[in-house]
Amino acid sequence: MAIILRDGSKVRDYRIVRNLHNGAMAISYEAEKTDVGRVFLKQYKSPSIRAPWYGDFIAYQTEMRRRIGTLPSSRFCYAFLDSFEEDRCFYQVFEFLDHSHSMQKILDDCARDPRTVAWSQRVIMAKVLMMGIAALHRSKIVHSDLKPDNIMLIEDGEIEARFRLKIIDMDFSVLTDRKPPWIGYEGCFGTPGYTSPEHLQREIPGLASDVFTCGLMLYELLAQGHPYPFDDMEPFRNAVLSRTAAIPKLLGEMAPPAQTNLVRDAIYRCLSPDPSVRPTALDVNHVLNGVSSGPEPLEVRERPKARLSRTSTSEKVRKSHDLKPAREVERPSAPSSATRPSLILRSAGGKEIKVNVRTEIGRAIASQLDRDDSIHWADRQLLLEHDDSAWYVTPHADTKNETMLNGKRVEKRTRLQPGDELGVGRESKGIVKLALTVVME
Repeated sequence: MAIILRDGSKVRDYRIVRNLHNGAMAISYEAEKTDVGRVFLKQYKSPSIRAPWYGDFIAYQTEMRRRIGTLPSSRFCYAFLDSFEEDRCFYQVFEFLDHSHSMQKILDDCARDPRTVAWSQRVIMAKVLMMGIAALHRSKIVHSDLKPDNIMLIEDGEIEARFRLKIIDMDFSVLTDRKPPWIGYEGCFGTPGYTSPEHLQREIPGLASDVFTCGLMLYELLAQGHPYPFDDMEPFRNAVLSRTAAIPKLLGEMAPPAQTNLVRDAIYRCLSPDPSVRPTALDVNHVLNGVSSGPEPLEVRERPKARLSRTSTSEKVRKSHDLKPAREVERPSAPSSATRPSLILRSAGGKEIKVNVRTEIGRAIASQLDRDDSIHWADRQLLLEHDDSAWYVTPHADTKNETMLNGKRVEKRTRLQPGDELGVGRESKGIVKLALTVVME
């Protein structure tokens, strides 16, 4: 079991400066090394040395590191600096990047005041983003957990593009020509609000899955905001699989030779539930740069929406088993055939949310169950995830109120049972707010 390293302590030649995040899968630190300077150090909780896929994971990471360190990926991805095993834990070391350059920060600034980022800058960022994802895909890598927090856009007036792109958080990315070793033990990782249809249908994400998420980010950057702004996973899933998004309305006009209508159509095509309809990352980059006329009109090529109705798609999600491959990935050996049960959180008033995939639960979701008591929840209070035929809860560190399970404080990843009660509060005072009953089906 990973033990949190104290500030000032050392592991190998790295001195811990501060703990950045204690997550479900790893603990992240800012650290220093004499001949390198500041680094980002990740200590893995999962896989632990006892996991049957531990050795295969290290080998997979070695190949990931090799591909990211060679052209074309090395121009756009953060640098893997080191990896080692110490005290029965696996560590990886990456270059340290300032999160003030994240696309999430840029989008937050745009949401507060659209004038913060000029239209011309937004277009440049979009071009650089799709150029970087295209390079990653040429290296046969699917990021699998793209989101604005994992995209760094660093202003640099000395280069023609004006922004340097750094794609981060790729330790659970997928090599398109190799089966991920965690399949059958863990799902493929994604972030609520940015998961692709393949994630939602428990398929191994492919190159088109990254393109879908890029479509969401381009919609935020160039159009009217996130097309599926749902905190609850169920309405998000239904909207994604039914593609309820409107054709985007760009906030400005594309400068020639790019064409506004073709950029709009390319972004909309990225959001198709059918991966075969989505353009490639390189296609989108070409349309943004006006070097391609784009594919034929969307309505001609896309299969009828009736085949992807809310009802039929929801049934498909409920009936799906463990991960199956997307089209770009060679079919792996069959995983476990046990059907993963849905987890339902039910409030005292009878309201429910259903979870089928790894999901962060916080104030936004809790407010749908009880608007008054949800104020006691943090923005990121706890993580729900399925593993080894069971559901688990992992509390987030540094929340104002404790995550509670059956009236007791949850301090680590804990297995859930039907009838358990989750909430927030203070064990020492016997306080629990918004108690939610765990139901499995």
